[in-house]
Amino acid sequence: MRQQLAAAPALALLLADAMPQLVWIADLTGTVTYFNSRVHEFDGARRHADGYWEWQEMVHPDDLAATADAWTLARGTGARFEVEHRMRLANGRYEWHLTRALPQTDDLGLVQQWFGTATNIHQQKETERVLRESEERFRLLTNSIPQIVWTTGPDGKTEYINDRWLNYTGQAATDTAGRV
Repeated sequence: MRQQLAAAPALALLLADAMPQLVWIADLTGTVTYFNSRVHEFDGARRHADGYWEWQEMVHPDDLAATADAWTLARGTGARFEVEHRMRLANGRYEWHLTRALPQTDDLGLVQQWFGTATNIHQQKETERVLRESEERFRLLTNSIPQIVWTTGPDGKTEYINDRWLNYTGQAATDTAGRV
């Protein structure tokens, strides 16, 4: 048992390096004291001689203020930290990440340190963007033709009606109660 406990920190670090996320630990003041080996996939993290890390330069300048504000709020309240922001990769490109952290507290509920991850969600964000653009093109197309266009779900309820419906019936799509 004693050997297992002694090996636990090394196993935890090995587990952190095996994860596909950037894993980090911050002290109770919010200063990052550890990044797993994935930190080398990013540009902008700097380790100081005292062992502390600077991470702010990894975050896209347009996202930094909101990220810093959310981190300050979480640290001040001891609440979960969660933010979506762009982070600079080693190749110089920015990609979207979901960064989360939970506090480790003592028996009195006081924060002792934070455990966090940054998960790459860039493909998901790009897919959402492409879908929004496609939906907008669909709406522009259906609203530019003189016919009534609608779609229904498998249950037969109306999911979409173009503007021609209102022009023809005088009834707003929201007044159809899901049925055309």
